[in-house]
Amino acid sequence: MAENKERETKRERGRGRKVFWIVVVVASLLTVVRYSNGTMWHHHHERHTVRSASDVKERMVKKADRALNEVNANSEQRARVNDIIDGLVPEIVGFQKEREELKIRILKALEREDMTPEDLEQVRALSVRLAEKAINRSFEAILAVSDVLTPDQRKELLKEWEQRG
Repeated sequence: MAENKERETKRERGRGRKVFWIVVVVASLLTVVRYSNGTMWHHHHERHTVRSASDVKERMVKKADRALNEVNANSEQRARVNDIIDGLVPEIVGFQKEREELKIRILKALEREDMTPEDLEQVRALSVRLAEKAINRSFEAILAVSDVLTPDQRKELLKEWEQRG
């Protein structure tokens, strides 16, 4: 019995909390590093990283052209969609830069010996805000493009996307 009391007093308090935060940090790091790389899997399973406004625009125009071809969009619709893309590109590049800055902040926080959960929480909150901004802007762009298409074109496009999975 005396042994048990000695063992209990020597037991490190808060060990579970430390393990929890280590798991949170590692999971967050993996998530943010994956997100911050800006990688997307192409249909050929090649990894692409978008680096410049021209790359972003090129990829968006290519995808938009494919979708517009599927619904037989006219030249006016194509021009309006290209205008939407032109307005979206600088924002996407800005989101990418913010993502890179967050990646650096996370790595610096993890390198510090006196790192606290609050440090990571601050970066996590910034990451969530960035993701929300990006998602909101994406939906605005989707709505803008859907206004350009006719109801029949939207149905046709949705049918095509459902078939692809």
